[in-house]
Amino acid sequence: SQCSSAGGFGTIFKLSVSGNEVILHRFHQWFHGRQGRPGAAAPDGDLVFVDNRLFGTTQTGGCISCGGTIYSTTLQGGIKFLHLFNTGDVQGPEGLTLKPTTKELFGNGRVGGAAKSGGIYRLRL
Repeated sequence: SQCSSAGGFGTIFKLSVSGNEVILHRFHQWFHGRQGRPGAAAPDGDLVFVDNRLFGTTQTGGCISCGGTIYSTTLQGGIKFLHLFNTGDVQGPEGLTLKPTTKELFGNGRVGGAAKSGGIYRLRL
């Protein structure tokens, strides 16, 4: 199918073995946020599957001056933003890794932080 030029900020989808595609979420720029939820765009990195939820990151969005998000979604769709990377934080998150014994997600951001050159972050589920 053709992508519309009116969007194009990233998509979470599932694809069956037989080739059936289901869109779980379409990302929009921050100013296109829906129903009071902050928008986000440019999903990046691997997804992590924990307790029937997918966790991932976006490079941008979350608020007007935010530098990315950590989000979760279910296999039925819908999205929940768990962390918004603000000015002063590490920003530009690039994927997640799970520590299964403690259900903590770890990742790295490419910019921001104390030295303004990125860093590592942790999110407890």
